[in-house]
Amino acid sequence: MATYVIEAPHTEEECMAAFEEFMANPRAQELLSKTVAACEFGDHTMWTIADFDTEEDARKIVSLDALQQKMRIQQVSMMTPEEIRETHGG
Repeated sequence: MATYVIEAPHTEEECMAAFEEFMANPRAQELLSKTVAACEFGDHTMWTIADFDTEEDARKIVSLDALQQKMRIQQVSMMTPEEIRETHGG
């Protein structure tokens, strides 16, 4: 498994549909504990950091086409200071 950050921007009008789609995922309760949102502050975006087998599996946390097209998914990893230096040639 790999760790992914999923950024899911949506409009205020899409907000509840996005939430219901998210909650329909079999892993919803686990994923909700790994998700932060800015909706209450006027930025309708949710970020989830979780492990998935593939990027495609990460994309499936919602199935609405309109939301999937806006999602940004990035594989990430924890790095030690040494690994950061190595990655950047130092």
